[in-house]
Amino acid sequence: MRKIFTGKGFNEKLPILQQIPEYKSAAILFHPFLKMPNGWEVPTEDKQINRMFPTDDEILMYGKELSWRVMMEISELSSPYEIEVALQTYIGALGKKNMNQDVANRLDNKMVDGLYMPNEDEPTIFLWEKMLKVLRLTGAKSITCKDLIETGDTFLAKTVKATDISSFPFGSIERHLYDDQKQFYFYSLVDSFFTIMFSKEKEIKPIVSAANMEGIICTEETTALWQFEHKTEMFLWMNEEKRPDESIPRSSSIKQDGEFE
Repeated sequence: MRKIFTGKGFNEKLPILQQIPEYKSAAILFHPFLKMPNGWEVPTEDKQINRMFPTDDEILMYGKELSWRVMMEISELSSPYEIEVALQTYIGALGKKNMNQDVANRLDNKMVDGLYMPNEDEPTIFLWEKMLKVLRLTGAKSITCKDLIETGDTFLAKTVKATDISSFPFGSIERHLYDDQKQFYFYSLVDSFFTIMFSKEKEIKPIVSAANMEGIICTEETTALWQFEHKTEMFLWMNEEKRPDESIPRSSSIKQDGEFE
């Protein structure tokens, strides 16, 4: 899948918007944290007690996504920059120069009472759902998800579920999700807790907001190393009480009444 990018592949040091020139805007989508209720682990004959992490089906049934903004308040970390560094430090993804054990410990100490860190490498199940909703509302007939070595499949847009993709037996790292017209392109990096969303629309902010996704609107200078660069970016926060809108606005193909043409 590296052929989608200019050069030999995605370069985390280069501005994101320079790497797939056909797209006009991009956003960095944070993978949400997870809150599970007390007693969610109901023992059955085929399920062990005290498992480390719930399944996607259990998350959808019992869980709730928590935004980075809420986790900043809980952990007393000051910014999304610190959240991403804390998460990457926790999984050992950073070298000595960039790791910060203090913020990692402060975040880890708050992972109690049913709180769980988000997935690295690929979106959480709640984010998969939102990304699929965005792709469906373009009028897509099919949706494709592949990894670095192009293991993956193409699904019918109308029937594919988030669990169909999250449970697919991929053979390698990275996740590439896109519709048949490639109006939008989602790319998840290894050892990171965010997914990059590319759009052929000039304005990506209304789409991210309407889907109730949380992250950063990329500028011409934003790179995948945003957590170390601290440039002037626009943060969009998730509303914990909001469900994703049924109509995701797009500037060039939406009528005034909010329905797609």
